[in-house]
Amino acid sequence: MEESNLLKFIQELEGQNLKEEAYFAIKDHGDRNDDTYISSNKEGLQLYAAQLLKASLDIDKVETVSFDHNEAWTDGDIFIGYIKAASAAEKEEQEYKMTIKDKLLSVSCGLVFLFLITSIVVGIKTIIVWIKT
Repeated sequence: MEESNLLKFIQELEGQNLKEEAYFAIKDHGDRNDDTYISSNKEGLQLYAAQLLKASLDIDKVETVSFDHNEAWTDGDIFIGYIKAASAAEKEEQEYKMTIKDKLLSVSCGLVFLFLITSIVVGIKTIIVWIKT
């Protein structure tokens, strides 16, 4: 999206006086990552989107973009203070690479599985021989 269209869209979102009715919160309900959620109404989502769109305009120019979470319409357990620009190296770093530990774990799991199957077969064979005698 072109910068001029983006600015126009941001101004349109912010010009709707959404702050009076808006509510947006990032909440943490437990210890696991899947217990983190957003609680919001439509106005809160639109204002938060406007902040993200503003950050997208500046992210190529500066290393970090401040994120205003001191608004009356924001609440919650988790607040985002700033957005850090990700470099190409960081994007590559995020890709998971299998380590020796991971390979050893998969091999050891395979060996344990093979041992269990062998033990079951030998056990069944022993029971059959014991019953026949």
